[in-house]
Amino acid sequence: MFRKSIYSTSLIFTILASPSLYSAKMLSSKNDTANSTVVNAVKSKADASSFWGVSYLVSSDGAKDQDLVSTPDALKGLSAYIKSSDNFYNAAFLLHHRANTDLNSALANSENPNLEALAAARMAMTAAVQYYDSLIERNNLNISENVEEVPSIKGSKKKSKKGKKGKKNKSTNTDSGSAVSLDEELLLKFVNSKNSKTQFLAIQAAAFAKVSGLTEAINGLTLKSLESQCARLFFKARVNASLDQQEVLSLTKLAMKKRSSEKAFVNFSLDTPAISFICQAIAEVKDENLLNVLHTSLNHSDLRGQVDAAKAIAKIASAESLSAVSQKIAKAPWPVLVHLCYYSAKNPNAKLLPNLIQRLAKEKGRMRINLNYAISIIAGGQHASSYKDWVTWYKSNKGFTVDQAASTEFRDKYMVQVMDGGPNGYFYSLPIYSDRLCYVVDTSASMKGPRIESLDENMAMSVEQLLNKAKYNIVDFGGDVEIMESRGLTDDLKKGSARVKEWDMSLGTRSFCAIRQSLLFPGVDSIYFLSDGAPARDSVKKWEGITEGVMMLTRYMPIAVHCIDFDPKAGNQAYMINLAKYNEGRHESIEVGPGAPDGGGAKKKKKKK
Repeated sequence: MFRKSIYSTSLIFTILASPSLYSAKMLSSKNDTANSTVVNAVKSKADASSFWGVSYLVSSDGAKDQDLVSTPDALKGLSAYIKSSDNFYNAAFLLHHRANTDLNSALANSENPNLEALAAARMAMTAAVQYYDSLIERNNLNISENVEEVPSIKGSKKKSKKGKKGKKNKSTNTDSGSAVSLDEELLLKFVNSKNSKTQFLAIQAAAFAKVSGLTEAINGLTLKSLESQCARLFFKARVNASLDQQEVLSLTKLAMKKRSSEKAFVNFSLDTPAISFICQAIAEVKDENLLNVLHTSLNHSDLRGQVDAAKAIAKIASAESLSAVSQKIAKAPWPVLVHLCYYSAKNPNAKLLPNLIQRLAKEKGRMRINLNYAISIIAGGQHASSYKDWVTWYKSNKGFTVDQAASTEFRDKYMVQVMDGGPNGYFYSLPIYSDRLCYVVDTSASMKGPRIESLDENMAMSVEQLLNKAKYNIVDFGGDVEIMESRGLTDDLKKGSARVKEWDMSLGTRSFCAIRQSLLFPGVDSIYFLSDGAPARDSVKKWEGITEGVMMLTRYMPIAVHCIDFDPKAGNQAYMINLAKYNEGRHESIEVGPGAPDGGGAKKKKKKK
């Protein structure tokens, strides 16, 4: 059932259109990030360049070949950058990641209300990263095509060993009660701030970090906004492990009426809707008497509310949610359906099968895998993969009852991403089930030689063979970050074939800048990330930060991240495996020629005219 298909190496492909017709759009040039000042990069109209610039603007050690930005200049640059909501939270994440003590202190003591709020956002981001990380279910299951054990990560607190498929799951997920240490005195100052934004973010920080010492101060606040009141409810759930049901019901009544204008859900924003805080609070205390609130929230007007309701339902995994989940499966948006499938896997019940199988009939992309996972656990094995074959199985097993032992054994052996669902294509030997994907490929100078030749051939073959009218895009990166199609995803397969003849090979490996851009494409539900080494000259320098960044960006859009490495060091490989594992992806390690010994030098691959 899990047999993989391999492309014929004798496949001959033809470029049907002139490559010059398909020139890529430069999102960020190495001229912006290496040959100009950090301050100028921050001012760039290119989002990838300004994001990179801010990462070094807030750094305590500066950028390569550039002087460290002074604290006054950093404050000035940040003040201009954070005028938009997305930029505000971009800066908060980068401040968390860069840990510049002097700058953080200056922000906290600033008389500028926006900068003060940014200081609170940085603390809330630090606590939120820890909280969401603690919710990840970690295990030793294999999602790699040809790596039997994950190399240990030196200095990592989250070492993980991985055995062959079939080995029992040994969960090592952290208790969600764990918390990060924050400066309680500074947090109290923010809680009592007259700036409502600062106060709102401080309450979140205290909730995520479980700062019980602020209970009296937070409970004594007179809060005007519904979001702040619901954030306080989440704080109470975290600190007291209990909720006042009447308070929950009163706030829910108001929250269900409130609509949001938010359209883009892939971002670092902590401007969470009120209903989401309520759902997170109920998930925290696991009060089954409040399940009806979650069931109602599945139909909230804000997708984030629906997602948090589905997450909470899956976490509590009560049989009382069976009817609500079954009804929602038919029309649930895919980010919600992901978590409804996880509920079905945790609480296998034969009554869920008809609706899960019927939903499978509507899917041509990635959700076939999630649905197959839920159906297979209920069935006690993957007896089919297509809608028609599951219908045949179901009709021949009338009166089916769940074998709990078989369901548990299947769940303990396999992760969702190793299901079979009839691929729409392959990238190297990794199956592509998505029909809305983005390739994110390393074209840094170190790829020069047999590595770029391998990528050129496999990329062209992969794109040309996509099925089900799949839509896709390509982001390639080195010191430059470029996209093939500026309008988003396309179903024009000729463009991908042509693109491999055009890309530049530049110094740098801006992995996170490229990944972040790929996640921002509307509609994308899967990315295929290929690299031959560690991040370099990137907005996020270390793999831990990349993993955190992806986790925070995709909280409400659980985009699958598949990874392919070209002979990196053991530590790089381990991080890429885990990046895939905890984002519903698969991994493959490719042995292909050595990288350019000098990093490829400064020369570029010439574009064809």
